[in-house]
Amino acid sequence: MVSRTWDTTLNAKYDPTTIKKGRVSLTPGERGCSMSHAVLWARCAAQGDSGPPLLVVEDDLILKDGAGEMVEKLVTHFEKTNPIPAQRLCLLYLTGDVAEWRHGRSQAIESCPQVKLREAEYIWQTACYVIWPAAARRLLASLPVDGPVDNFISRHALGSHVCALVTQPKLAWQNAPYEEGDIAHSGHVSNKRLRTSKDSASSPSKTKKVLDEAASPGTHLMHHLGELPGIGSKLAETLRKHARGLPGGLVEAYQLEGIPGLGAKRQADIVRYLQLKTSNSPSICSP
Repeated sequence: MVSRTWDTTLNAKYDPTTIKKGRVSLTPGERGCSMSHAVLWARCAAQGDSGPPLLVVEDDLILKDGAGEMVEKLVTHFEKTNPIPAQRLCLLYLTGDVAEWRHGRSQAIESCPQVKLREAEYIWQTACYVIWPAAARRLLASLPVDGPVDNFISRHALGSHVCALVTQPKLAWQNAPYEEGDIAHSGHVSNKRLRTSKDSASSPSKTKKVLDEAASPGTHLMHHLGELPGIGSKLAETLRKHARGLPGGLVEAYQLEGIPGLGAKRQADIVRYLQLKTSNSPSICSP
């Protein structure tokens, strides 16, 4: 149902921090996340094309006040304007990071004036979306999920196999977004994706800051610390936050002094591990 590797080539066109090297291994967290979404697609598709859509919500989501009522109106609008169930090949995103829009303008919704809809060509994040059975069936027909689930869906949106509609403004937010979450991410030289999101402006100075941080050997692989024996998710998160506050990143063992649970040997092991990973990692790809 979920592959063990994925091809980063397409994602590299939208995200400069993607490793442009072909196939890389998915992390266990990415595979588990993809599996959970695919299981929900199967449950949705099993109801038949005339069945109701399914609202998929990840556990760290914060909904905007009144979001439930607005989603009901948006679903009613979509089904009214797309009366043939088999043609409802759509996912309605309540939140997400849009890399590229398909259309230049948003569509006003008369029954829900607080929200507009706009179709995305490529979108990251799957924290909250509505999916119709026909779209779920279309995605299931393309199994295995051969990448992080958001990239898998975006590839199908890019090819017009499914439609990715996004609410403007967002109706939900993640409490722990991509770079702060508890899932290690593959295919990037940094756990921070370079935010070239089309629905939020980013200044050149902010872009340079992210690239500088990604290039620092002490920060760009910190999300892999959970792979070390004895380093759990909580300690790994503590180390990530600590490293981000170090000028030039984590490069010497003494910089870890004072962190509970880390003796001198473990401090040295962590720095040695990061240096080894850094020496084997490709350079940052150009936009």
